[in-house]
Amino acid sequence: MKLNRLSGVIFSICIILQVVYPQTTPYHINPVFGTELSALPQPPYRFGEIPIDQLLMKEYPADTSASALVLFDFGSVYIDGDQSVVYQRHRRIKILTPEGVRWAYHEIPYQTRPISQYVRGIEGMTVILPSSGSERIYQLDPSNIIVEEISSDKSKIQLKLPAPEPGAVIEYRYEIVSENPTQLQYWDYQTTSELKRGSPVEYRHDIIADQPGLVPDWAFQTSEPVLWSEYNLRIPEFLEYAYVVSSNQPFHSSTSVEYYDGPSRFHRGKAFRWVRKDMPAIREEPFITTMQDYVSKINFQLAAWYHPQGMRIQVLDTWPELVDRLVRVRELGGQISPRRSIRRITSSLTDTLSNPADILELLYDYVRTTVVWNGEYALFTSDRVDRIHDRKSGNSADIALLLISMLQAADLDAHPLLLSTRDNGKIQNMYPMRDQFNHVIAYVEIDGDVYLLDATNPLYPVNVLPYNTLNERGLLMKRGEITWVPLEPSVKYARNISGTVDLYNDARLSARIHVSDDGYAAVSTRRMLHNEGEIAFIQSLLGNQEITITVDSLTFRGDEKIYDPLESYIVFSSDDHMFTDDSLLYLQPTLMAGITDNPFTAASRTYPVDFAFLRESSLHIDISVPDEYEIVALPQSVDLSQRDGSTLYTREVTFRDGVISFQRTFAINKTLFSPAEYRRLRGFFNQVVAMESEQIVLGRKGDSEAIERN
Repeated sequence: MKLNRLSGVIFSICIILQVVYPQTTPYHINPVFGTELSALPQPPYRFGEIPIDQLLMKEYPADTSASALVLFDFGSVYIDGDQSVVYQRHRRIKILTPEGVRWAYHEIPYQTRPISQYVRGIEGMTVILPSSGSERIYQLDPSNIIVEEISSDKSKIQLKLPAPEPGAVIEYRYEIVSENPTQLQYWDYQTTSELKRGSPVEYRHDIIADQPGLVPDWAFQTSEPVLWSEYNLRIPEFLEYAYVVSSNQPFHSSTSVEYYDGPSRFHRGKAFRWVRKDMPAIREEPFITTMQDYVSKINFQLAAWYHPQGMRIQVLDTWPELVDRLVRVRELGGQISPRRSIRRITSSLTDTLSNPADILELLYDYVRTTVVWNGEYALFTSDRVDRIHDRKSGNSADIALLLISMLQAADLDAHPLLLSTRDNGKIQNMYPMRDQFNHVIAYVEIDGDVYLLDATNPLYPVNVLPYNTLNERGLLMKRGEITWVPLEPSVKYARNISGTVDLYNDARLSARIHVSDDGYAAVSTRRMLHNEGEIAFIQSLLGNQEITITVDSLTFRGDEKIYDPLESYIVFSSDDHMFTDDSLLYLQPTLMAGITDNPFTAASRTYPVDFAFLRESSLHIDISVPDEYEIVALPQSVDLSQRDGSTLYTREVTFRDGVISFQRTFAINKTLFSPAEYRRLRGFFNQVVAMESEQIVLGRKGDSEAIERN
């Protein structure tokens, strides 16, 4: 494994933040909009003024599958006279189908500590134009504003817009007041429940901060099309922000102008405006990290601010500074040095071993089987690692730091590796933003060989990373250097199926099947057996075939030994695998684990296909034909493999001495396919599905009429 190393100078700046707790009432209903907005651009429509064409709209011609249409999404950020950051948002959505009704359910997450926030100025309405007459307006009722505590430091307000239905326009707005925004995070809506066909939605909100802080990020795309998305930002010259634009599409408008409202540094600065229009929906697709990696958006990070006396206060670290700070954090780097109790436990486990690789495997196996993961990804430990050991449960950081501490106690070169899981999104390394990391694993180097250990799941062997961990690269937490470590799979998904099948005159068959799973295939099968049982395993082999089988025996070898392939032996009979028609027998030779569906249904794709790991499967079935039958039709031998070797599909079918030999090999030989390669990849799967649906046809000897008709 090749590592990318950068040396750097280490120094740090400590900024003490004042913590102010929120007022008792977390929200106000009375409108407060209009303050400090005279110099800012305004939304394209006033709140509640909905044009007749928006009410009459039945569908969106550019995307007839859209369940809703974001008519406009308007945001603005400014610094007020109290040096507070104010973020305002105004949104309107047209609901087109019953599925689009979910947009009338909106959640407003906010923090209560250490960042103190509260919500104010909530307004909302639903406007419907029935075919029989004048428009009906329904105002948001206070009873549909529900406050819920998520955790000790987070809460949320749930809004339910009244009387939503397809055809309606829904509009709402509110403000969030943040009294310490230096760690303000981007948030987005989450929706629940169902509505009706045809309604629009609109909202606006402010975020106010008493100290200079992070400007909220802005997303120009959603899971439904957006006609107009605009973000306005006024930054006084005493603040410096870094920002990253994520998109492969040009802005409709992108401008920045200087403004001057007075002689002080607070009253002059630069105003930015970004506009995108006619943004397509970005919907979930298979084989991807997270859709948020590909949404058109802007992310902001406070870089520095200037003290009234002129001193520049650096906020945004360099990567070496960030690593140095994390090394010294008690809940991360502070847990690495082994405590006396950890040394005793480690010594008792390893005192008979001398080979470093054997010690590593033993300690990894000990932690993965002893400490239960609570399902939470975390960058920091919840307690001291010796207490985690005694408690026998913890978050991902608890488990990783316990393992690293034990590895260091055994004199192995082990360090934390910080990463972002696939569902958390890719890491951007332009600016060192700590909050993009959400997980820790162990990095170990032995005689130049690198081992990456994630002990959160007991079903994974040493140096085999879980699927959600395979997300490009991780940051090695090692003082004095910056090292990005590629997160590459060490094994592939490998499944081999072999067996024999006996066919009978009455369309019955009996089969003896051997399934050999290795790598990620073995992990997947062990997890299914552990969580869902043997019946679910059999159903997974049958796929979406609507057939019934009688299982005579099912045995496993290696199901408890995660370092060995998992061998499954199945003996079954079936009356459903074959069907008869006019003295003919029809059989689909891919009895199990057939490729019956193309996962790529979209005609085009603007983001890559990420398989995470290589995949291969083989199938070899020998089928004994009854003496009374002869071959009418056999699938042809084919080779659909791509010239570059990225995908492979071969099939060889022969008939000899009453036995049909059917052999098929399928493989995905690279993990990442670009959007330019998508059409070819989709076409490959279409061909494979067609090949897998072809049948063997047998005819009764002497029945020439039936054979000729076929």
